[in-house]
Amino acid sequence: MRKPYRLWQLILFVIVVCGAVLGVLWYRQSRSIINLSQLLARLPADRTVVCAVDVKSLRTAGVLDLIAGSRGVEELDYRNFIRETGFDYREDLDYIVAAFDSEHKYFLLKGRFNWKQLTQYATAHGGQCLNGFCAMRGAAPSKNLSFFAASQDVLALAVGYAPKAAYTLMPADRPESGVVIPNAPFWITLPGPLLNASNTLPDGVKAFASALSGAERITVSIDAGATGFSANLQAECPDGAQAAEVRDRLRALTTVLTKMIQRSGQQPNPDDLSGVLTSGVFEASGKAVTGKWPISRALLEAVSAGTL
Repeated sequence: MRKPYRLWQLILFVIVVCGAVLGVLWYRQSRSIINLSQLLARLPADRTVVCAVDVKSLRTAGVLDLIAGSRGVEELDYRNFIRETGFDYREDLDYIVAAFDSEHKYFLLKGRFNWKQLTQYATAHGGQCLNGFCAMRGAAPSKNLSFFAASQDVLALAVGYAPKAAYTLMPADRPESGVVIPNAPFWITLPGPLLNASNTLPDGVKAFASALSGAERITVSIDAGATGFSANLQAECPDGAQAAEVRDRLRALTTVLTKMIQRSGQQPNPDDLSGVLTSGVFEASGKAVTGKWPISRALLEAVSAGTL
């Protein structure tokens, strides 16, 4: 005959079960990176350029295939990568945040991953994996690759000179990045002086970089609207006078571009860059300058097809 449970045993049993459930819930929560702010907090705070892509939104809107092109044009190496890892960004990737400096590129990729296959891929291609952290020597000194699972659905990845640069993306008690997150599927932000210091910009971009001289931080986002897409500018300046000056330079540059095209006997075409660059609208409010350039779907299709 089985002995009846005493009250204290029953209470202890309930406490243990509840503790186990709470422990599992806590573990799952600690292993999950839920939102964009949590992703940004993982990035190195001292990096200069930060960008993000909402791949899931682009895929849902039918824009991802437009940008990426047809599967038929994918390189053989990438098709082999899909076969060996089980990962295809067109279907499995939801979000990207990245930070760049002169020596390294850091990525946090949120999506669905087969961690076993990724590890096997790394070791099969000369890499080493230990306790879930993998490192692969690159074809050049600046292309060493390392990665690990930051959570169940986030891959932390780094490319650069350091063979294990992804360690930088390990959990840390970092303060919030301070980056203002635009409500857009793609955005990039950088310090204003960095834009003007670059010697590798195309001539057309250099003109706009010069017009933005004096801005402390520049953010450009791409968003979809009722009639198409738009590129949006947010430039933070030290004071209102500087913001007004930046706005005036951007307006003047747009006028000059329009006149140059007209003197050549042409008119700005909304389906190519001439129409985009000459249709910018700029405003200043307080210390901020905002701008907007409309982008037609035909222009995106031309860029994707390589016919622009």
